[in-house]
Amino acid sequence: MNKKCISPIIAVVLLITITLTAASLLRVWYFNEQQQSQERTSGLIDKKIQEKEEEIDIESYDTNGTLYIRNTGLTTINTDSIEIYEEENPLSGYTFSTSTLYSGDILAIWNLTLTIGKTYRITTEIGYTEIFEYNVGNVFLYSDDETIFNNGDSTTITAVTVDNFDNRVGNIDVTFQTTLGTFSESGTSTYTTSTNPSGEATATLVSDTNIGRAKISALAGNYTSMTSVSIEYWWDSSWTKRKKITITENSGNDLTDYQIKFTIDYDADMQPDYDDLRFVDSEGNLLDYWIETSNPANAVIWVKIPSIPESSTTIVYMYYGNAGVSTTSSYESTFTVVGEAGITNVGGTTATVNLTNAYSNPQVFAVPRLPASTYRSGGVLAQHHLITNISGNSFDIVQVESPSSGDGTINPTDISYIVLEQGIYYIGTDLLTEVGTTTSTGPYVTVDFTAPFTSRPIVLADTQTNVNFTDQIYTRGGSITTTQYTVQVEEDDNTTPSLGFPETIAYAAIEEGTGTGESIETENTGDGYSNTFTTWSFSLSYSTPPIVIVQLNREDGSNSCYAVTRDITTIDFELAGEEPASWDGTHTGEEFSWMSIPSGTIYGREYVSPEPTYTIDNEVSYS
Repeated sequence: MNKKCISPIIAVVLLITITLTAASLLRVWYFNEQQQSQERTSGLIDKKIQEKEEEIDIESYDTNGTLYIRNTGLTTINTDSIEIYEEENPLSGYTFSTSTLYSGDILAIWNLTLTIGKTYRITTEIGYTEIFEYNVGNVFLYSDDETIFNNGDSTTITAVTVDNFDNRVGNIDVTFQTTLGTFSESGTSTYTTSTNPSGEATATLVSDTNIGRAKISALAGNYTSMTSVSIEYWWDSSWTKRKKITITENSGNDLTDYQIKFTIDYDADMQPDYDDLRFVDSEGNLLDYWIETSNPANAVIWVKIPSIPESSTTIVYMYYGNAGVSTTSSYESTFTVVGEAGITNVGGTTATVNLTNAYSNPQVFAVPRLPASTYRSGGVLAQHHLITNISGNSFDIVQVESPSSGDGTINPTDISYIVLEQGIYYIGTDLLTEVGTTTSTGPYVTVDFTAPFTSRPIVLADTQTNVNFTDQIYTRGGSITTTQYTVQVEEDDNTTPSLGFPETIAYAAIEEGTGTGESIETENTGDGYSNTFTTWSFSLSYSTPPIVIVQLNREDGSNSCYAVTRDITTIDFELAGEEPASWDGTHTGEEFSWMSIPSGTIYGREYVSPEPTYTIDNEVSYS
């Protein structure tokens, strides 16, 4: 079969024709697009020019009903063409400050009342539109007082609302909230009210028993403001004034029930005799205190602080301003029990002395207390005490004599004793004391003091055991310096015994002088006092004869010897050295240490160095 084919020439002609036709059509499309693009661009430019020629900005608004706008465009605006809409509703009744608003000028629109929460639209003659919302612009919050107290004290919290033009605006709902206390208006921690015409709303914050910082907020519109009030403890509103005292611990030790001395300057709000002073810790606990001295200018007052953490601070408050109360000053409540003094009557049968107070590690010191005119040195009547079985609430005591030369009869007589807690502390407020123990099998041993005595102290010593069962031991001191003391165990029949087991010796080194708080007097006699009784007068006044403890603290004479007292009155006493029956009774001059103190409990305070310091803040009044 024959097939017909298009010749190559015809195919080429057709291809050229189709290509030219397509190119022509593409050219027509391109020029049309160019023209339309130019028209669109021209329209946008015209619109931009139009908007730029006529444009306004909102400047401000005042609550007298005046809105200020500025012509920020290029053309002059005829104000008669300006229309204002609230939401979609046209407004009326407003007037303009000028009929012609030139470029850059400000127009006042009078008698225009805007409503919070509404949207407003301003249009001009050629269709320019400015839209804005009138709303709450912020809320501000403050308190009348930075501090109130936690016993129903109150303060006024004020919220101020402003619009978005920074004008105070009223009739705005405000919700107050607090993290501590309640609002008196609602009785809860939340209270909602409205601001008055001047844009203010108030709530009364009332404290409860809690302390801390009350965080208070006020919500108005979409805005929240915060403030805070410190709620502090006020112990009793009957006391109208107080001062904060900050105590700083300086020794690096945790202090418990520590007595600190304050010098308090007189304030006109105090009673003249300081009877209305009270001290309270930061948790509201009433603290014990003692007024040591007072005068019209100031008072020295000791306060027992429950806890002062090491290298830290503790806050206490001093209250005053109550004319109708009496003092609660108490020495006994303020200071710590460190010992007690008394008299027991005992002979050759062991007696148990039950103590008034309980102790952790008590040490006992005693001395014969002879009636007037009694003399026994070197005779068969010579006898002395022996202490054993010491516990936290009692000790045993008996009198013994020379096993070789005594008459075998022990006559019951009075023995003065003191019990002191072991440790370093002050007796009363100021007599530095170190009480400790050592051991000896007879020879002298040296005790190194830990307490920093600045002058030579008195030292009392006594055996606390009888583990060798010799029934004739006592202590004899050798020498005293500011840093050391030598002491031995001596026997009635042997000045240099060699015991099989060490006996425990208690010692009490006490600063020489008179104390404050305790009617204590201490003294070293100096050398030269022998078996002949010598009268010593007290520098303190006693209402009843005190307890007197004496210790022999020298060895000039080679005979065994111990101290005895005689004829103790309220003004003086006698002391002497007494030799046991195994010696001739005549003794060379020696030195003695003695102390006097009333019968009963002995108080003191802890020793630390350096002591705490303190600062006293300004006066605060109860509102």
